[in-house]
Amino acid sequence: MKNCSKCGAELPDEAKFCAECGEKSESVNQQEPVKALPEEKPAEPSSVSEAVSEPAKEASPASEPVPAKKKKFPVVPVIIGGAAILAAAGTAVYFTVVEPAKDYNSGVSAEADGAYEDAITFYEAAGNYKDAKQRASEVTVLMHYEKGIKAFNDGDFDKAKEELTAAGDYKDAQDKLKECEPASHYAKAVFQSAYGNADQAIEEFKLAGDYRDAKRLLAELCLIEGDKAVEAGDIEKASGYYKIAGEYQDISGKSAAIFYMQGLNALKDGKYKDAIEYFTKAGEFKDSAEQLKISYYNLAEQEVAQGRPGNAASNYHKAGDYKDAKEKTKKYRYDDGVYFFENGDYLSAAANFEYAEDYKDAKDRVKISYYHLGMECFNKKDYEHAEDYLGYAGNYKDAVAKLREVNYYLGADELKRNLYDQATEHLQAAGNFKNAKTLLVQVSYEEGLEKLQNKAFADAKAYFLKCGKYKYAQDLARVCTAEIYYKDDRISAAAKQYKLVSPKVKVSEFDVQGRKAEVTKEASFAVYEGDWTPRSNNIYVKNTKTTSRYRKWKKWFFKALVTDQSLEITCGKNDDGTYYATIVVSFVRFTNFSYNREDIETDYYYIKKELDNLKQFPTSIKLANGVTLKYKKGVFTLSYAKNVKKGRNKTVFRSKVKFKKS
Repeated sequence: MKNCSKCGAELPDEAKFCAECGEKSESVNQQEPVKALPEEKPAEPSSVSEAVSEPAKEASPASEPVPAKKKKFPVVPVIIGGAAILAAAGTAVYFTVVEPAKDYNSGVSAEADGAYEDAITFYEAAGNYKDAKQRASEVTVLMHYEKGIKAFNDGDFDKAKEELTAAGDYKDAQDKLKECEPASHYAKAVFQSAYGNADQAIEEFKLAGDYRDAKRLLAELCLIEGDKAVEAGDIEKASGYYKIAGEYQDISGKSAAIFYMQGLNALKDGKYKDAIEYFTKAGEFKDSAEQLKISYYNLAEQEVAQGRPGNAASNYHKAGDYKDAKEKTKKYRYDDGVYFFENGDYLSAAANFEYAEDYKDAKDRVKISYYHLGMECFNKKDYEHAEDYLGYAGNYKDAVAKLREVNYYLGADELKRNLYDQATEHLQAAGNFKNAKTLLVQVSYEEGLEKLQNKAFADAKAYFLKCGKYKYAQDLARVCTAEIYYKDDRISAAAKQYKLVSPKVKVSEFDVQGRKAEVTKEASFAVYEGDWTPRSNNIYVKNTKTTSRYRKWKKWFFKALVTDQSLEITCGKNDDGTYYATIVVSFVRFTNFSYNREDIETDYYYIKKELDNLKQFPTSIKLANGVTLKYKKGVFTLSYAKNVKKGRNKTVFRSKVKFKKS
């Protein structure tokens, strides 16, 4: 490889011209001069003469013998022929390489300078040179894109659409293309608004949609124009403007003003229903509430004047305290009540008579209407509604008696459905009707059973006590008492209560007889459980010496009660239904014998005994060798005995202590 002497571009060794700048390669100027050769040998051709004579060389077959003598051509003609060939070759290279290269490079330079049209012209002139065609296409797209963006920014949206369309998918051309339409309307709207053409501006802002702040400007413009229309008294036009503005922001105050003005106009024109609608929509704007009352009052007056008083009472009522609306409300409510009563619609009649308040005999007619309504329900056995209506009837005719009967039927039905609270309430209200009191006892009994099954013994006992001698109420009250005692660890008291319970008593989901046996058995152990204190003791030691001729003895004993002795018994139940007991006892005993009382010694004997798998508490228990504990009639007797022999001497140790429950 070599480099161009002008621009420095890298060139192949065989290149005759620089492809970048068109400069002639130095290799062309470095041809060796043609030399005269010896006659016997042909002269070697130069590179140019080789190119010229190559065809002649090819024309001679390689196998032909070289002639002994060759004709010599003049040097000058050869040089002239070679120059002609070189000139033709140079021209071809210039137009196929040098000129396209110059155009290509000019295109690159123009593109860099932003002269896209010139760049495109140069690239197209470069033809197939390198990537000239591709670059021409890319620059064309770039040119359309930048022209489109400029036109968009300049507000020439038609041109922007044209150029951006030509730019295709280049960068964000398509996004900008979509913005052209709303941006065009936005620009037109701003222009029309600036020149005071509000309606045209509003339409353009609508078409601009979400572009920039079009909606905000649209709402603000509509509010301004709406206010102008209000000042001009053109309510319809103002409403139109406010309606558009209301789609984009809260204009409740403006809407209220419009409705208020529409209400005033309707009221003025005698269109009271329209006025009511407008003032209702106006809400709390100014004195809309008062104007609404006036509208209702005038509507009622209009209806009465036209012989259509059907809704007059309602409209007078809605007129509130306007003029004499209250008095007229009572009058027409009373009239409506009479109408509904005569047509058998007692509920509507009662409602209207209630509204009539103290007008004529309206209060009495309320009771009468409810009585008839209650009797209708009673005859249909709709006791729930009959209860309400007959209650409202007060003391009219036999309403009170009928109400008791209704309460009886309701209570009896609720008892069947185990709705005890409701049944109690209704049966109490039924008083002496039929067997209401008996059913009331039954309700208490059933409630007691429910509470007993749920082990709510205190509540159950209260219900059973209300039942007197009904069924097993008394026995079940004792069961509840026993369980309350049992919970307080008063096992013996619980067993006494269960002892009074009949063996015939049975309750589902609560095994009365099983609990009775269980508590009774546990109580049998509870008799022994607790702390026992000594109540008497007999503690002594004596010595006997026996010979063949005589017997001598000596006995020492305590006369006073030793109170520091103790007996403690605890009992418990095993999982298999058997019981266990722990006995801890401490008592005093003599430990030696002496003929001198002062030398006699005593000590405490401590014993702990564990008993298990008991089905009943034993009446006699061996605590240790020579130590026995017996129970009889509420007294534990502890006996200790030990005999010691030494030769002819026999020493007898005895202790007997009686314990009673602390």
